[in-house]
Amino acid sequence: MTSTLPDGTFLTYLNSVGHLRTRGVEIDASAKPVPNLTLNGSFAYTDATVAEFPNGPCYPNQTIDQGCYVDQHKQQGTKPRGKAPEQRSKVKFNIGGEYDQPLPGMPFSGFVGFTYVHQSAVNFALSNDPRTVQPAYGIADFTLASTTITITTR
Repeated sequence: MTSTLPDGTFLTYLNSVGHLRTRGVEIDASAKPVPNLTLNGSFAYTDATVAEFPNGPCYPNQTIDQGCYVDQHKQQGTKPRGKAPEQRSKVKFNIGGEYDQPLPGMPFSGFVGFTYVHQSAVNFALSNDPRTVQPAYGIADFTLASTTITITTR
C-alpha cells in the first residue's frame, strides 16, 4: 500500500493478503543415453491467485475498468478476487546436456555443455501495475572446458 504525507513524502507499507491459492506441478528428468552424454531438463508450472485481498492496493492512475474501485468509506482498493501475485513466473523450464570426452595421451579430459533456461513474464508489483512487468525471457549457456586428470602411481 502507498500514501502521501502532508509534506509530500511518499510512504509505502506492507499489507497482508487475505487468501492466496497456489497450485502447480514440477518435473525433473535426467538421462544418460550413451556413456559420455548426460541430458537433463526440468519444468515448473505454478498457478497462483489472490483469492481474497480486501482493500488491496491500486497502481497509480488505475481506473475502475482496470480493476480499481472506491468503496463507500472512500477507501481505494482493487477487486478482491482473481489477481495473480507479484514475483511469480507461471512457467519455468530448462534443458541441458554435457558430453565428456577423454583425450588419449593428455593429462586432462574435455567436455562441452549446453543449457537453456526460460521463464514467463513476471509482474513485480502486488497491485499488478503493468509498468512493473518483466517480459518472458530465455538464457542460453554454452560451455567448452577441460578437467585435469590426476594419475597416481605406486
